[in-house]
Amino acid sequence: MRGGGLSSDSSGYIYGATADGDFAAGTEFGQSVIKLSQNGSQLQLADWFTPYNELYLDQNDLDMSEPVLVLPQQAGKHPDLAVALGKEGTIYVLNRDKMGHFCATCTTKDTQVVQELPGFAPEPGALVYWNNTIYTSGGQSQIKALSLTNGLLSKTPFAVTKNTTYGHSPVISANGTTDGILWQVYSTYMAAYDAVTLVKVYSNTQAPSGRDALPALSHFANFMVANGKFYVGGTSALAVYGLLK
Repeated sequence: MRGGGLSSDSSGYIYGATADGDFAAGTEFGQSVIKLSQNGSQLQLADWFTPYNELYLDQNDLDMSEPVLVLPQQAGKHPDLAVALGKEGTIYVLNRDKMGHFCATCTTKDTQVVQELPGFAPEPGALVYWNNTIYTSGGQSQIKALSLTNGLLSKTPFAVTKNTTYGHSPVISANGTTDGILWQVYSTYMAAYDAVTLVKVYSNTQAPSGRDALPALSHFANFMVANGKFYVGGTSALAVYGLLK
């Protein structure tokens, strides 16, 4: 999952996605999203979903490669949702209470899931949720903001950035439901975008004399926001960014 962690919900279930590997419905779970429960010291399979075209995905190294995004309780028909994304760029909105397993008769899309949106973020970073919005990012593509209403994603983004180079998994800082900033890093370049408009408001190249230079990053770098600061872990250093006083 590109360095991202497993996800969990308020009921204690744990969610993850798998990469290339063998698939046999119910027994082998390459290219799948899995839901695990805990029984004592053991994890047990509770539910799962595998895209109808898993063989094509496996043969073309198109992993289900990102952390599973667990959404807050939603209005609408399916209140308990999770969202998954793989290298192919398809967004899968899944019902956590009935994830859909594998549709052996499907030929163009998965009809047993809540929603499926193809082509949004090839070679993506992790999905990000804030303020009834899900953000996608991908290599040589735009960061896109999709509104979430009654448990369904809009098919058209309400805001996009200009094309970006390949990036890591973005994060968002905010003051509750206001002042949202989406942070993204591309190799040695860091940029911050207004989370409502996706207009760029900052980059680390603006500061003089390399003041805001990034440390060397690992292949699957992940970032964190805490106490109003943006933390970037490198291969030999930790950089912390915040407001100047």
